[in-house]
Amino acid sequence: MIAWIVLAMAVSASPEGSAKVATVSVDFTAVQREMVAGDSALGRAYKTLLGRLAEDGFSVVGPDRTGDIVVKVRRTSEQNLNVLADTSVGSQSRKVHFGEGAGDQAEFQLVYAAIELARGARDALAAAVPALSKPVGRSRAIGAQVGGAMMWSGSSAGFMANGDAESRLGPLRLTVGLVAHQPVALPSGLHIFEWGALAGARLGTHALVPWLLLEAALGGGVSQQRYRASDASGADDRGASLDLLAMGSLGAAVEIVGGFRLGLSGGTWLTPHAHAHDGADGTTWKGPKARPFVGLRAEYLP
Repeated sequence: MIAWIVLAMAVSASPEGSAKVATVSVDFTAVQREMVAGDSALGRAYKTLLGRLAEDGFSVVGPDRTGDIVVKVRRTSEQNLNVLADTSVGSQSRKVHFGEGAGDQAEFQLVYAAIELARGARDALAAAVPALSKPVGRSRAIGAQVGGAMMWSGSSAGFMANGDAESRLGPLRLTVGLVAHQPVALPSGLHIFEWGALAGARLGTHALVPWLLLEAALGGGVSQQRYRASDASGADDRGASLDLLAMGSLGAAVEIVGGFRLGLSGGTWLTPHAHAHDGADGTTWKGPKARPFVGLRAEYLP
């Protein structure tokens, strides 16, 4: 339950719920000496630029941080400044006349050039996002998932397989499917096979990066354990028992292409009752109430 709450909080801050506001930092260090020496026009331009960027919807960060967009001002000659906007996808620049005899419009021209460059850089970043990341997918879709895992029943291990049909409603996926477990290295003369039918839900989020899905899953249903045991005399004891079944897991999956994902998951198989059977050699196989598992899964959900 705690995992579901954490994932729900992450979903509210994920790219599916809100668009990321571009951060911008302003770098006047190359002309800092002029500002310290008393160039009030540069100082006013710096303060005005910070305010205008905030008004234009940018998230302005301090000089100790590097924003998604870095606006830089460099002196190229006594009469000219070079204004640049650097991003991870490229750089743009513009020359501004700013020196002796530039007139009262110099400050305005500097701020205007920086704002226009920042807007262009923001548009370039937004256009580059689909090409650099995988699509998140539609809010409603129907798909399927299959998986295989290793499950531990006390000191013994077994193979678990599952298959689910899924219906996605936003970040929530409703599931119904089957799960089977075959213990291995059983005591002599003992044969066990378990299977179950479950319905449940998965809560997923792309909070870190769009192509990585983090999820928590809960499901409940019924299980049947079929067993056959032979004693030392060769007599058979066979039967089947029903029990309630719950499964909970955490997982992560990477989207490969077009809604197809591969991932890892780990969780617990839970039943209200423990199960134990004796083999012909006198040793006992025990299936506790809680049995952990770790495995791989493949999913298609467009």
